[in-house]
Amino acid sequence: MEPHEVATYKRQLVRALVRRGQAHSGAGALASAAADYEEALGIDKDNEQLVTDLEEIRSAMQPVTPAVLRQRGESRFKSKDYEGAAQAYTAIIAIQAGSAGASDRLAALSNRAACAIVLERYADAVRDCDSALTLAMDSSMSSSGSKTNAANAGPACNTGEVDQVAMTLPPRIAAWTRGSSSNCSTGDGAASVLPAVPSSSQLASVSRLLARRGAACTYMKKYDEAVVDYQAAASLAQLVGDAGKAEALRADVARVEALRDSSKDEA
Repeated sequence: MEPHEVATYKRQLVRALVRRGQAHSGAGALASAAADYEEALGIDKDNEQLVTDLEEIRSAMQPVTPAVLRQRGESRFKSKDYEGAAQAYTAIIAIQAGSAGASDRLAALSNRAACAIVLERYADAVRDCDSALTLAMDSSMSSSGSKTNAANAGPACNTGEVDQVAMTLPPRIAAWTRGSSSNCSTGDGAASVLPAVPSSSQLASVSRLLARRGAACTYMKKYDEAVVDYQAAASLAQLVGDAGKAEALRADVARVEALRDSSKDEA
């Protein structure tokens, strides 16, 4: 058999295996569908679509949990199936609080907002960011009282830096950033009562949400709101030591301010 004939035969075989796999999947025979896709992938190893489809089938074979749904959403987003990804994240949000913890719902809201931006559903993105920000701040405040400096790595006990940054933030986010009173190590093994702020990871998460909401507001031409969000996101990124991210966000502030000024000139 000539090389071009071999290549043609392999393409036809892969196509036939995929069609049979799709038929198995439609009939609910997921194990058989997975076997067909595995065989097809063995022939066409560099086919990213086959990899994505096989991951989707394997995910569907597992019990529906937030972790499985998150993996499904990430796989679909990677393959640019943004609608499908949004559906997976919606399923996580719909799971009762006993099954999906605050961190799962927070990530799902943030990721669904990202899908909404790509799908040009900017108002939906803003709503998801609003919900995620409320959840992030409420959940961290409810647990901050039991956290010590060791568990609250980052700027937790650097109250001077925190207060300086908080002065540049909107009131609600500033109050959350300052945190509440809790025990904090003084560095010599003793403990004193000092303000405990959210952890670095929590601050970074809120920074990402603010940046995402800022992007949605920019698309909606709500430039003043976008500037406030980007500025707050940059301040929080600087607070957790991510200078590169803070610089990029400040560039976003300048970009949106230019758009705002341009829109005023046109009016």
